Amino acid sequence: MVQFAIKRLQAIQAGRRPDRYKQMLFADAGNFARGCAFTLVACIATAIQTDMPSVWAIFAALSLVTTVRVSAIYYGARRADDDRESVAIAKRFYEVTGVIHVLLIGVWPMVIFAADQTYVAAELFSFATALCFMTGLVGRNYASRKLVVLQLSAAGVPMSLGLAWQMDAWHLLFAALFVMFCMTLLRIADGMRGMMEETVAVAEQNFHLAHIDGLTGLPNKGQMVRILDTAIHHGEAIALHFVDLDRFKRLNDTYGHAFGDRVLAIAARRMEEVSEDETVVSRFSGDEFVILQHLNGEPRQEATRFANLLITALANPLSIDGISVTSKCSVGTALFPGDARTTAELLQRADLALYKSKSAGRGRHSRFDAEMESVEIERMRIESNLRRALDANELTFVFQPIVNPQYGRISTCEALLRWDDPVHGAISPAVFLPIAEESGLMPAITDYTIDMACAAVATWPPNKRVAVNISPSQLNRDDIVDVILRSAARHSVAPSQLEVEITENIFLDRDPEIFRRLDILHATGIRLSLDDFGTGYSNLEYITRLPLDKVKIDRRFIREALENNRERALLRGILGLVESIGLGVVVEGVERTDQLEFLTAELPSAEIQGFIYGPPLRPEMIRDLLLAGRPPVQSGDVPKFVELR
Repeated sequence: MVQFAIKRLQAIQAGRRPDRYKQMLFADAGNFARGCAFTLVACIATAIQTDMPSVWAIFAALSLVTTVRVSAIYYGARRADDDRESVAIAKRFYEVTGVIHVLLIGVWPMVIFAADQTYVAAELFSFATALCFMTGLVGRNYASRKLVVLQLSAAGVPMSLGLAWQMDAWHLLFAALFVMFCMTLLRIADGMRGMMEETVAVAEQNFHLAHIDGLTGLPNKGQMVRILDTAIHHGEAIALHFVDLDRFKRLNDTYGHAFGDRVLAIAARRMEEVSEDETVVSRFSGDEFVILQHLNGEPRQEATRFANLLITALANPLSIDGISVTSKCSVGTALFPGDARTTAELLQRADLALYKSKSAGRGRHSRFDAEMESVEIERMRIESNLRRALDANELTFVFQPIVNPQYGRISTCEALLRWDDPVHGAISPAVFLPIAEESGLMPAITDYTIDMACAAVATWPPNKRVAVNISPSQLNRDDIVDVILRSAARHSVAPSQLEVEITENIFLDRDPEIFRRLDILHATGIRLSLDDFGTGYSNLEYITRLPLDKVKIDRRFIREALENNRERALLRGILGLVESIGLGVVVEGVERTDQLEFLTAELPSAEIQGFIYGPPLRPEMIRDLLLAGRPPVQSGDVPKFVELR
């Protein structure tokens, strides 16, 4: 059953329209047989009345041809899905025997009209029956104009000759009217055929739209679900692969939707090229494809091998209008019957596996396992609670000072988001922020963070700044500059009191709009710092091009610098390089006295952020500390801020 569905799909994708002519010729054999039987009854009646040998001969011939034709039509209807050669032979046989059949029916009244003796009843009976048969053949064969013309001619010519044989005005007038009647039948057949073709074209277009994706020519989501239902119903061993093009939205936004559509079409062809004949590739939605792979050997090995083929095929660069891009993919796989029992379960679990692939860094393949489902349930729980927490303003902030040890002053405090769930306790930002990104909650969290940071810094001395992290996804927002400036104005905060921290991930996007927004922010007086420098995709070209004020060195470097000579040399080089291009330096994660001494010796101008000066403080505590104007102190390796109560 599934193989039949696949063949049908392949025919649709190849644009092969069903043979409507064949379907009409071999359709409704029962009615055709009844019409032929009525004709034979009429013919034998005229043979009995006239007792003419020629009419008896016509009856015998009609009986033979009728038997052959009815049998052939029943046979053709059963062989409707045979190969083209068999169908062509059946059609040709239908046409030849049809012309012979109609010719005999036309000769029948001609013979009676041409008889030496007048048989009025037989003439009327034979001519009326022939007219009925001619009308019926138009209704049956209108799909083929050639066949209608041949049959009308085969019947009409001898019938006209029979009328003209009488050589009187009335019969000649009747013959002329009969010719006009035949022409009318031909026009009716043409009209019926035109309406049929238009109706069929619309129906086929609707069928195509309902089953095939218009952009790629692949089966669409609905059709793939139907094929999956069939495969699962018959218990076939299959692998379902969810394929997602990595960073496709960036291509779409950068080069336009027409460019993105061509990327999708090329990706679809590449997936088909590495697929076997029985594999069905479908476009599910957007840049997401679903592939059904039939398994014949060891399921896991076969599925993994094919998934790796997909990743390799899409990893090759493609060139469109002189633009060379790479559209890699992530793949998630679930197996039937091992991983699921229904179509819905199989789709959901392949999607979970895809999510794991993307979370692990993209360009990877993951296969579903039971742990994924429990992780997803937990993720959904966190997302639901996070929505509630946002509505209830349960998210809070702490502030971690950034200190210049040379002068013992706090210059900036970084705002750090915290969530203490009433039921499950404190939840790390490393856990809930990625979920916020995926679930569309990040814009609300970003707006809330900016507003709360501005509200806090408004209560500090005017020479202190607050630093806020803004993710690359939020820098893509058209309104992000307005959000920041409106919040600052609402709380009467000078732009110079704000610092926006960005990460190196923005270099991956290479979006000129992001860089333009950063230029606008910097031009207003807002300071910019590059967070976690050295852990991502550091690019000196971008660092020198961006309007940065400072670079924050990731905590990994200071943690390893005192234990590894090469790491120490690397940190010295980074500190010297950043200082040489005129940027301020902040070293994160400083926790021990020996780390602080090393930094103050190597780069006295570097600012320090870390537990060496104590943990992040609540808003009221950091406000009191800053208003008191007292420097933070540290005692050995157990640092603390001066507590003001």
